[in-house]
Amino acid sequence: MFTNTVNDFIASQLSEWELAKTNYEQLSRVRTKSVDFGNFEVLVQFNTERIRSTAAKVDSKSIETRPCFLCKVNRPAQQKDLPFDDNYTILVNPFPIFHRHLTITRNEHCDQRIRNSFPDMLNLAGELPGYVVFYNGPECGASAPDHLHFQAGERGFMPLEDDFLKRKFTERLSVKSGIEIWLW
Repeated sequence: MFTNTVNDFIASQLSEWELAKTNYEQLSRVRTKSVDFGNFEVLVQFNTERIRSTAAKVDSKSIETRPCFLCKVNRPAQQKDLPFDDNYTILVNPFPIFHRHLTITRNEHCDQRIRNSFPDMLNLAGELPGYVVFYNGPECGASAPDHLHFQAGERGFMPLEDDFLKRKFTERLSVKSGIEIWLW
């Protein structure tokens, strides 16, 4: 099962890569607070180790002048990769916001746009049933707007999973060929 391969890969990276190991250990110090707005609740996370990536400049000029940290040639030697089909590579995220935080990068350097890549995301989700696979748009926090990537984390870490299971704030938009599309 591919999930076992991914779990073994994560364990290997955390035993061999000091930066990732340290940052995953720091997750035990992360503080969270639930803020209730009546009809909905927001879980806020205070994670001091994320400031470096969250505060990264993602304006056009900054992106043009920095090497892409998701391209293989620019990644640290300690950051190993796990191939996924012919087009993607799975990486352990060295600045995690949750346990088992993966970044899945497109092998080809192309803009962070979901259009035409949604089937790839569904394929990945199908191969990783114990994980939630998600997409951050090009302007989300520490995202790399210049390199297509998805993220994944072990199921149970996102409050919206529970919302979805309870059909809270959800609406089914369509069902086609066994695939359901929901608005949350």
